[in-house]
Amino acid sequence: MILEEELREEYVSIPPRDLHGRVMNEAFLVLSRQKLGVLDRKTNFVDCALKDFEILGPGKVFPSNPFVYQQVRYRCVRYRWEIGDLVRVQVINVTRDGAFATDGLFEFFIHRSQLSKEFVEYDPESSEYRARDNRTAIIRIGSIVLGRLVSISFSPVEQQNHMSLTLRQDGLRVLHL
Repeated sequence: MILEEELREEYVSIPPRDLHGRVMNEAFLVLSRQKLGVLDRKTNFVDCALKDFEILGPGKVFPSNPFVYQQVRYRCVRYRWEIGDLVRVQVINVTRDGAFATDGLFEFFIHRSQLSKEFVEYDPESSEYRARDNRTAIIRIGSIVLGRLVSISFSPVEQQNHMSLTLRQDGLRVLHL
């Protein structure tokens, strides 16, 4: 994963319904809702934290618009996934094709062939994968796994991200079943 910091200066439009507290707090909350966890499709970076937030001068109000426009400066911490990164995720769905998991921001897919070095079988009644030889559960909804990122596909047209993990390499495993 690549981490970087970027100094930004921009105007935040604060709707009137959010003007019930200090302008600095409201501007920070509005900016957080707009920026954090959003993928920049040009660079494939995701904004994950705002630091050193400050208000620059008084806000601007226009007669034809009820919003307050406040200039702010802040440091934005951004990250980008790269092939080979280790990812700790929680399984949120198990299907015949594999398992879907999340790190809290993104959804990852683990194909059934990448769940284990052993042969696995899908059990539709319990929505889990089991080892074919001894029928012990390998992965189910709620499992916490450590996987390696093996493919990334960002589609600007579909507005979808597809990221796939494997558990078939040494050191990768289910941390909590």
